[in-house]
Amino acid sequence: MKIKNTALLLVAITLISGCVDYRWVKAGMSEHDRQVQLTACEAKALKDLPPDNQVENSRSELSLKDKTDDKKLDENKETYNRITDANASQRDVLIDNCMYQKGWDKVAVN
Repeated sequence: MKIKNTALLLVAITLISGCVDYRWVKAGMSEHDRQVQLTACEAKALKDLPPDNQVENSRSELSLKDKTDDKKLDENKETYNRITDANASQRDVLIDNCMYQKGWDKVAVN
């Protein structure tokens, strides 16, 4: 029974830890000050490391077979594009570094 309770506790902690939000704070600074500094750091990070958009194509293979001659009809095939920025996570590191250098702290909020 003790192992089961421990396992449930670990699952609960894992689920809760995935839902943590973070906020930049600095003593004596207002929300406006935070937004101005964060925007400046984001702009610098975009300048230093511009987006590198990658297009991923996928195609659905929902084909119907013709009942008379067993040929596939291509009418139902669709192509989907997903665009991702290959530099996004590295740019987040630059933003964090900029904010830390300006004296801001990143704290967890509920």
